[in-house]
Amino acid sequence: MKYILILTLLLMSVSVDAAEKEEVCDTLECAKAQAHHIGKTCWDEAYKDDPYSTAEMRRADFNANDCMYKAVEEQVRQAFEPTEQEQVLEWIMTGWRGVSQTYWMIFNNNKYCYGRCGTMQHLRNTPFEAQFLEQVLAWLIHANAKKGSI
Repeated sequence: MKYILILTLLLMSVSVDAAEKEEVCDTLECAKAQAHHIGKTCWDEAYKDDPYSTAEMRRADFNANDCMYKAVEEQVRQAFEPTEQEQVLEWIMTGWRGVSQTYWMIFNNNKYCYGRCGTMQHLRNTPFEAQFLEQVLAWLIHANAKKGSI
């Protein structure tokens, strides 16, 4: 219980810092910090029930990255005209899938893996997906904050 209280207080202090930064977020570094905070919040929420099995962890990973994608989608809707939004989201999704599949192949389908790598390898591509989404999110936050040339 003590651990949960400390973690809650820590997250609350991070949230206050992030909220303060949102008001004057006119640098890329600030946008990166905001994107990281959003990503951390998504991952913390996805893992709040402390998944145990590989299947539960995969579900949590998918939920975390889906949460991040929703934040990206929100920023795209701010940054682009309605006529461009779906195309931009499609390109982001294509990039996300490309990152996911590339690392999936590296960790699960290399010629040394067949029958030997185990299911824990199925978790290894999702952090790379999160990095991709966080980077896209940071640039979108920055573009929306600058409202012009970045």
